[in-house]
Amino acid sequence: MSDTRGVALIIVLAIVAILSVLVIEFSYSVWVDMYLSANYMSRTQAIEAAKAGVEYAIYVLRRDEDRRIDSLGEEWAQPLEITIGELVPPPDPDEEEATTDWYDELSERMTGRLVEPRVGGTARVLIIDEERKIGLSTLGNAVFRPIFVEILERLIEEMNVPNMSASELVEQMVDWVDEDDVGPWEYVYETLVDPYLAMNRPFDTVHELRLLADMTDTLLYGTVPYPEVEPGYNSDEDTDWVDYESRLGPDDAYGLVNFVHCQSAYTVNVNTAPREVLTAIFDGDSIVAEEIIAKRQDEPFGRADLNVDEKSRLGALVTELGGEYNKFKHARWLDVKSSFFRIESTGEYRGVKVKVTALVLWSDRDVTIQYYRIENVE
Repeated sequence: MSDTRGVALIIVLAIVAILSVLVIEFSYSVWVDMYLSANYMSRTQAIEAAKAGVEYAIYVLRRDEDRRIDSLGEEWAQPLEITIGELVPPPDPDEEEATTDWYDELSERMTGRLVEPRVGGTARVLIIDEERKIGLSTLGNAVFRPIFVEILERLIEEMNVPNMSASELVEQMVDWVDEDDVGPWEYVYETLVDPYLAMNRPFDTVHELRLLADMTDTLLYGTVPYPEVEPGYNSDEDTDWVDYESRLGPDDAYGLVNFVHCQSAYTVNVNTAPREVLTAIFDGDSIVAEEIIAKRQDEPFGRADLNVDEKSRLGALVTELGGEYNKFKHARWLDVKSSFFRIESTGEYRGVKVKVTALVLWSDRDVTIQYYRIENVE
């Protein structure tokens, strides 16, 4: 009898152990599912917040009343931060107790006067003028190519990348976009372990530059982020690139992606172009570039200010500094307004961040989206 009881006890203990393992496994599985569901909800909410940021940026662009000039002093050029909250439901028209309280609350939410916590996350938005950069589409035009080859070579040389030949790199760019299959670099790509062909057409995106023979991650993307907001335009200390650059070390460098674009625009907006681009355009003269930046902070340049005339505002400035204001080398490639903008909206909800990048065309008719990308932020 005692043997039977011993066997029964062992069986009971085994069953209890098995059930315990099953309960633990089930609990863990439930916990994992709950975590995944919560993370999925947070990511979905972060995506929607980022998308809302893009839509708000488009709204900001659309409400610009003066399209004759685009400068860094305008509302669209300032960093934006919005809080996404629940919509306030409208009152039921059948209820007699409907009052104006709903309208007052909605008005305060829209003007940002309410500060109570929201449940929809936040979005940090930056609108970047793509035409503050040099357009690589110029390399596909035989008439425009010579001057922009010089400009790009000066730009790359100023980036001071070790063991880099600016002339060879620009030659590779031209070889990539020309329409023939003959060029000194065509064979290089065919002999790689994973071979590919030069596209012989304009670049689709700036990331395609990485396929060039001598292009490196350091040259293309840099080692530190480029601050897009300049001082003097209602920027705070964190986005002041003069203060930011004073803290950079000898190995810190900006990337070429910050200074070139692949849109169809040929001109550069003198009111938004960074110092590096202006220096490259004006024959490597950084003093002219810095003076242009200082003057446009006081008052943006207008169309008449770009006339090829020593009496024009920009012409007088360049001449005063001992330079030459040349129509083909300078004035022809400058403008005071832009059409292509990049919107970067980072949505965040409960610690989860998602970034939405949209390229938009701001035409006389409307703002239309040309490119849209969603990516996770670590």
